[in-house]
Amino acid sequence: MSYGLTAEWAFRPNATIELLWSHQETDLKLNFRQAPPEGYSGVLSPLKIDTIQIGGLWMFGRDRAKLRPYVNLLLGASIIAPSSPQFDALVRFSGSVGGGAKLYFSDLLGARLGVRFMPVYINSTSTGWGYCDPWWGCYTYYDSNYLNQFDAHAGLIFRF
Repeated sequence: MSYGLTAEWAFRPNATIELLWSHQETDLKLNFRQAPPEGYSGVLSPLKIDTIQIGGLWMFGRDRAKLRPYVNLLLGASIIAPSSPQFDALVRFSGSVGGGAKLYFSDLLGARLGVRFMPVYINSTSTGWGYCDPWWGCYTYYDSNYLNQFDAHAGLIFRF
């Protein structure tokens, strides 16, 4: 479960600049391909994830329509903070892409339902030499690690 706040500034009838803050508390778990070590409980540490992103939202349909489908694209950073002292907090680049609909009950009040995909880049590790070309030299391959999250959200809209 997560919670957050989104603020929008409409610079056109169908386009807004969106600022997102999202907070989630979860557990950092490690899955073993074989039997886990003796005494491993399955949870390494409680984990807090705060995401701050800015981007654009494009709405479809007529201005002031009761139902407005939308798509959005946001970029920013995620702060990943384990509670255990053996792990350091990380600040990493993140982005999200999503869509949904806004349902307006009046000019000032509405509801928003949506889904988003929010990948967070963690790190890259070298796998060694991967390919050597006789003209341009050797290339190194990297494995990138991401924290991939899918989010379904609902909220209230207050228009000023």
